[in-house]
Amino acid sequence: MRNVTRSVLPMLLVVLAMTSPVGADMTVYVAGYAVEVPSALQLLVAGFALLGVGRLVRKRKSWSSQARE
Repeated sequence: MRNVTRSVLPMLLVVLAMTSPVGADMTVYVAGYAVEVPSALQLLVAGFALLGVGRLVRKRKSWSSQARE
């Protein structure tokens, strides 16, 4: 996990700093009001989701290796 934070976190921060190349627009409707979500926030949430998926994959691999023994 330490290697992931050393390599992925700086890249994620660089991408979040450069929001001009990202052309994604998203509108979320909360209680009838439209709220526009900035692209930097979308990238941040997507990055955390990918880290979570990677963690689950590693956990599943460790479970399967323990079941084989």
